[in-house]
Amino acid sequence: RATLLRGADGSMQRAVVRAGSLLIATADPERPEVLQRLPAAGGSPLALVAATERRTIALLTRRSGPIFEVRVWQPDGERLGVHRVLTLPKKTHVNAIALSPDGLTLAVLDQHRVLLIDAVTLSTKTARILDTGRFTYDFLHETPLVFSPDGSRLAAAIDKGAQLLVLDVASATILKEIPSPAGRLKALAFSPDNKRVASGGEGPSVWLWSL
Repeated sequence: RATLLRGADGSMQRAVVRAGSLLIATADPERPEVLQRLPAAGGSPLALVAATERRTIALLTRRSGPIFEVRVWQPDGERLGVHRVLTLPKKTHVNAIALSPDGLTLAVLDQHRVLLIDAVTLSTKTARILDTGRFTYDFLHETPLVFSPDGSRLAAAIDKGAQLLVLDVASATILKEIPSPAGRLKALAFSPDNKRVASGGEGPSVWLWSL
């Protein structure tokens, strides 16, 4: 699992999970230099995401049981250091996570809910929860889950990728629900102005939706 993040100096860096460690390295594909090595504990890594505006990283892992955990690293000066772990209750199956651009909100998509959690404290007591009313978990495929550039909206694939759901983050309410015209949704992305979302499915077409 790997993702890109912006360094404290503005340079692009690469984060990758390898052998139980989270490695932060330069983004040079030919001669990457490891800048920081952080323990990432055990379990199978399922998703690694980074905030675009703040040096924050979240890692979703699955241990035997199955038990799903989300580990979040927050900045400590110019390096990553503040580390918290969210262990989801048993029988909670998580298929996707996302971080808001400012790194302050963690979105978790489980069997039928979207949980919006404070990424600094990882407290579920203050989480905003939306029950989608649909079965979202699909152990065979990753589920797209993305924040808009301003962090006000969240797009998710639900009903095993058959539906596109757009949420208002502040109120945890549904803004729009769109059936996928191209089979299972595999990718989602917002436009820079936050007013449209693009979706890609099993065919060669990309669909653009106004919100």
